[in-house]
Amino acid sequence: MSSRSVGVPPPTIHTLSFLSAMLLLLLVGAASAHEHWVDVTSFYPAVGETLEVYVCSGHHFPESDLALKDKVVEGLRVWTGEDDAGILNSVVREKMRAAKITIAGDGVHVIDLTLKRPGAKAPSYEAKAIVAVDSLADDPARYALGQGLELTPGEAVSTVRAGDTLSVRLTLEGAPLGGSLQVVPEDGRTCFIRTEPDKPGLIPIRTSGRYLVSAQVGARGTSLVFEVLEDRSPAKEEEGTK
Repeated sequence: MSSRSVGVPPPTIHTLSFLSAMLLLLLVGAASAHEHWVDVTSFYPAVGETLEVYVCSGHHFPESDLALKDKVVEGLRVWTGEDDAGILNSVVREKMRAAKITIAGDGVHVIDLTLKRPGAKAPSYEAKAIVAVDSLADDPARYALGQGLELTPGEAVSTVRAGDTLSVRLTLEGAPLGGSLQVVPEDGRTCFIRTEPDKPGLIPIRTSGRYLVSAQVGARGTSLVFEVLEDRSPAKEEEGTK
């Protein structure tokens, strides 16, 4: 009896199409990772104004998909340049958590969220939002907390407009890192930029509105939310007063 080897048949067109579709799904899933972020009712409030602070999670910024459980929320704080942060107590609402803060003074307020799994040694996610009470007192030197994994703009966000670029650095305990950053505008297309230890990433600002910037370093994630104001020319200011 003669013997012959049995080979693996070549893939059919249907098999190749199926594999291509599966690969596309994997790529889409990787590009729309689950994020956490801090949002507020106003990024440029007045002194004395009471804001609602939202702890959001999901794939569809700025819409939150779920409310985080108490056991993973290690802290929600607001930094105003003082040595100690103010603690914000959040409650669960539908698809988000919410807290309130009354603005007592002008300047930069950084709202900081830390998520940590029970029993874990390090945080799993750190998010922050930048609130500037008075644009004249919007000082980028006060954006960095110098702790944890964080994203920090290099320019005053209140001065940035559509058509500009905004530099941003990724740091861990204040030390600069390199990495890929995902930029999601409130109204626009997601893009990816690169930052290096000796070179910040440059975010293309194409529209006004809120922006979510996020990064992943190993099993640890971080995000930053800020708002770009609309460009109001003197002509538009006169129209608004009529």
